[in-house]
Amino acid sequence: MILISPSKATCQRAYQAYLEALDELKLPYHPAQAVEFYGKEFWEAKSKAPYCWTGRKWLGCVPWVQFVGYQVRYDGLVRPKTKSVEKQLNALKETVDDAKYGLLARSRPFPRPYEAPTIIASKTQAVNSVRSKLTCKGVGRIRVNQPTDGPLPMCWANGFRALHGKPLVTSLLKKLDRERERQIRRFERAQIVYGPGRTSSGNNKRQEPIGYLFSYSAQFNNNGGSDLVNNPYQYPWHGGRQMSYRWWQKLWEQANKSP
Repeated sequence: MILISPSKATCQRAYQAYLEALDELKLPYHPAQAVEFYGKEFWEAKSKAPYCWTGRKWLGCVPWVQFVGYQVRYDGLVRPKTKSVEKQLNALKETVDDAKYGLLARSRPFPRPYEAPTIIASKTQAVNSVRSKLTCKGVGRIRVNQPTDGPLPMCWANGFRALHGKPLVTSLLKKLDRERERQIRRFERAQIVYGPGRTSSGNNKRQEPIGYLFSYSAQFNNNGGSDLVNNPYQYPWHGGRQMSYRWWQKLWEQANKSP
């Protein structure tokens, strides 16, 4: 639930009415925490008291608002929630761990010449299989000859399809691309005894999901995000010079310091 109004008093009245309705329905909720400074504590709080959603660097001002996996800046810049990206990063690692340790448990470290290998696939085939699985989980089954408008269904990117066509912060998406490649390299370094591999017909040959088309960033059309990132909000001017946010925080601490 997000309540937005140009008036702080209106937001407070609406929020209080909302809490009273929850009490009447006997539904639990997190107590609202007052927002004095924008920092790490802001993202850790579950519920926030009314604050000023603006790029102005002042007490009680925050440039971001968070809702159902998205974070939206006051000027329209959008990015996925950090915890949602961290969950996907962990999912990439868990997928590689399942494949890596599963094959290590099945493969013999020093097979005898007359023994058949327990793993028939070659190293190249196994790596391509892991790469394809990670790609499908993240961005779906991409077809080079079938262009799409936005993320495909049944993948992580589809859960954030509202990012498509918005001004985006692409750093988190690029982080997912880097982590996926890092996990693939980690799988390649595993000391697994592979077999000679299986031959596949030309029609059933799997396409290697390599290139920008299969990246997380390629699934979303970034509509002016780089301009907003390169021209962020400015600090307030005071007395002919630019005052940092830390300066205002220090001033607030001194004003509320106990005698």
